[in-house]
Amino acid sequence: MEDDRSIIEDFLQKHNRDLFRFIYSITKHKEVSEDLYQEVLLSAYQNESKIDNKDSVKSWIFTMAKNRCIDFLRKEKNERMKNQLLLKEQGMKGIQEYFTEKKVLGNLALNEIVSSIEKLPEIYRKPIKLFYLNQLKLKEIAELCQLPISTVKSRIKRGREKLQIELIAWA
Repeated sequence: MEDDRSIIEDFLQKHNRDLFRFIYSITKHKEVSEDLYQEVLLSAYQNESKIDNKDSVKSWIFTMAKNRCIDFLRKEKNERMKNQLLLKEQGMKGIQEYFTEKKVLGNLALNEIVSSIEKLPEIYRKPIKLFYLNQLKLKEIAELCQLPISTVKSRIKRGREKLQIELIAWA
């Protein structure tokens, strides 16, 4: 056992930086790479008895690292997809929270807000929907609508003002 441990320690003395760089090249995130690096080393020490060929330690550890990175990326992709769904749901809540924070409304129902948005003129409705529902940034909306950012900002502001007037009637 002590011999195998020294094999891993010898590997680390020679390839410590290479292993970290390899993991970082896949994840592109320093903190994640550090965590995965530690997981790989822990796993290597825990499974050191499984090393058959002392010459294959490098490929064995790098394969473990690659597999950990792939697992992480899969998990991250699934989390990102879940978060995108949540953001779309929260987009509507964002509009509701905006008007609640501005104390324009009490607890106005979401469907009343949506109904009011649909009544807005197209020049205000489109930027409001893109900003709150699709969670696009002002720059992205400007590019999509082929408008200056200042125009997008003013249309969102005016759209909100028109919504406030419409929603006060509901309240």
